[in-house]
Amino acid sequence: MPNAFKKSSKIRDSLRTSVAMVQIKFLFALLAVMTIVLMGANTVSARDCLSGTFGGPCWAWSGEKCRRLCIEEGHVSGHCSGGMKCRCEVC
Repeated sequence: MPNAFKKSSKIRDSLRTSVAMVQIKFLFALLAVMTIVLMGANTVSARDCLSGTFGGPCWAWSGEKCRRLCIEEGHVSGHCSGGMKCRCEVC
């Protein structure tokens, strides 16, 4: 009987180790994806600047107004950013 308990304990420990390794790999993959996304967001925002005439939060339905004001300011175009701000392109 004691031998069966030892095998059961070894299997249980092996399973715990496997689950922990999968969790660590998932965490690293998630961090890698987030790093890539943040690096891409910083690259895009380096070419953009805030609109000087748009006031208030920039919602999805405000996109046309943001675009129009940015063009009037002399920029190529404009869009609402994730931070609800009107960003003009190619500053």
